[in-house]
Amino acid sequence: MFSRRRYPRPLAQILCPPRIRLLLTAYLSLLLLFALWRLAFLGYFWEDFGGSPASTYVRAFWVALRLDSAISVDLLIPLAIFAFLPWIGWPSRFFQRGARLYLTAVVLLISVLCGIDIEWFREFGSHINALLVTYSREGEEVYTSIWEFYPVLTYAAAWAALALVYWRFYGWWSRRWQGLAESGPGARLLAALVVATALVIGARGGLQERPVNWGVAHFSTDNMANALAQNCVYFLARSVIEFSNEQEFARSLQVQQSAATDTTLADLRARNAAPRLDLHLDLPAGTRPNVILVVLESFTAENCDFLNPSPAAPITPNLARIAAEGISFTRCYGNGIRSAYGLGTVLCSWPVLPGKPLISQLETTFPNNPATASLRILKSLGYQLAFIYGGDAHFDNMKGFALTNGFDQVIDWSDPRLGSAPDGTMWGRFDHYLFDRVLQAADESQAAAPAQPFLFTVFTTTNHEPFEVPAEYAAALPQLTTGPKKFERARRTMAYDDRVIATFLQNAAQRPWYGETVFIFTADHGLTIHRDISNHPQNGHIPFVIYAAALNHPASIDKIVSQVDLLPTLFDLMGEEQYLPQFFGVSGLRRGPGFACRVTHQQLQWIEGDYVYNEFLGAHARELFLAPNPWQLPYQRIDDDPRRLGALQAHCRSYLRTAFALFKGMR
Repeated sequence: MFSRRRYPRPLAQILCPPRIRLLLTAYLSLLLLFALWRLAFLGYFWEDFGGSPASTYVRAFWVALRLDSAISVDLLIPLAIFAFLPWIGWPSRFFQRGARLYLTAVVLLISVLCGIDIEWFREFGSHINALLVTYSREGEEVYTSIWEFYPVLTYAAAWAALALVYWRFYGWWSRRWQGLAESGPGARLLAALVVATALVIGARGGLQERPVNWGVAHFSTDNMANALAQNCVYFLARSVIEFSNEQEFARSLQVQQSAATDTTLADLRARNAAPRLDLHLDLPAGTRPNVILVVLESFTAENCDFLNPSPAAPITPNLARIAAEGISFTRCYGNGIRSAYGLGTVLCSWPVLPGKPLISQLETTFPNNPATASLRILKSLGYQLAFIYGGDAHFDNMKGFALTNGFDQVIDWSDPRLGSAPDGTMWGRFDHYLFDRVLQAADESQAAAPAQPFLFTVFTTTNHEPFEVPAEYAAALPQLTTGPKKFERARRTMAYDDRVIATFLQNAAQRPWYGETVFIFTADHGLTIHRDISNHPQNGHIPFVIYAAALNHPASIDKIVSQVDLLPTLFDLMGEEQYLPQFFGVSGLRRGPGFACRVTHQQLQWIEGDYVYNEFLGAHARELFLAPNPWQLPYQRIDDDPRRLGALQAHCRSYLRTAFALFKGMR
């Protein structure tokens, strides 16, 4: 009988047994995958890079390794646990096949999210975050839009190709190690300890006191370099975990009752509520005007002739005339970056808060929530309220919010007259049909209750991707130069809306209710134009025009205002200034320099005087820019004025702390 001869195992197998080789190879393969998608991001936005030396962008790949490593380790934890389980772990065929399938699924998940992130960044100027989850629940229009306007098949081919490459690689890799002998109990225990230690260190992003956060990517004054260093999968995961819990925001800003916070906010409001300008409505005593508030989809100031000092071409001549004959605010900003945020802030006169839009928040259903006081005041003044939208008002909970908060009716494309309009886009009927329906609704309201004023909120859809112009208007529009970017493609649809608004006002002028009606034109948000500053103020620069036949004289006002100030301005113009303390915004008709607070998820932005302040929650990063003229680019970065930086931070934080605490019933 012959005894089986035992040969010593190679030193490499002893020092790096199969389980560790498996995990190490998987880890390195995921780092490579993130690097490939980062290269794709760099190539896609190539023209937006170049503000810094090439070495800065090379360094971004190095900085990114910490976040790439952390998320790769997190994704490998299940594999590591199963690898060390007896019988079903290494070296069983069950484990090897399962590991191959799991890792290929991880590659596919990462690729899908990175592909979505590229288009998300193009749309919103930020990486995918918790809003992606909210947006994915918003119904058929979202998915129809994605299919029609984004290169879904191209991305799908890239995702499938990468998954196939990795599937074959992991198969070859598994077969290569199938014959390796099992380690002894002592070696397996030692390997388990080594792997556990490596996983803990990797998941924390190093040996520092606190785990690595997405703020590590803010290594440069170049916004695009920081965006390149960011890991979108990590950003999404942290966003969902941290900011879906609104208490995280409260902790970030240390929301609590504070005399200093109250004093700062009171002083800020007092400086911007000085005596009113000589502007009023010449109406009979006791007459409350009708109001038609038009919220124009994505109506960026960049394409408004009367706001942009150097427009690409005459795009909005009719709105320019209306602005010249009414009240035009030259420095108005959107408070958020999506329609739901803009609508909530306009109707509530309440700031955008990190997290879900106000109109989706449960607190807006509470009967005495201070954020919805504006709508209760309007009802107490006898107003008939209607929300009129060219698409499906269930989207973004618009209809639910309106009906919960006192609107008498919601008219959308389910309305027989609007729904019978022959054409439009997946977002809604073309805007000229919408404005025809507004005229009908006003006539009906006036006929049913002549002594009762109405306030209509009208939300348009045509100036949205696909930026399609109705055939009957196309030939009459000016020949405008467009381009690949959204604000360039929006020029024709904005010119179309400009024509539609002019026709709407001409037809309204023939109605008996016209002389006692105030028309307001603003936007839900802007469009991405500049990326050298995160959430660049010019991306959110929008029109705010008040037009009324009864206005005593026109005015152009350069006070800094935002959507939150729209209703206080309207109430002030109507002579209802006694209600102003109940609004969080301030009246644009009051003297003072003004201010604007803009929120895009983890980023806070405060615009006051000649300065723009940015703060990134969770990153402990702050920026200060000098911008005495919002159109003079680029804005100057200031790094040596800590006193002003601290003052603007105090204003921003006091403002949002109080808004959050009041909205949540904490005060």
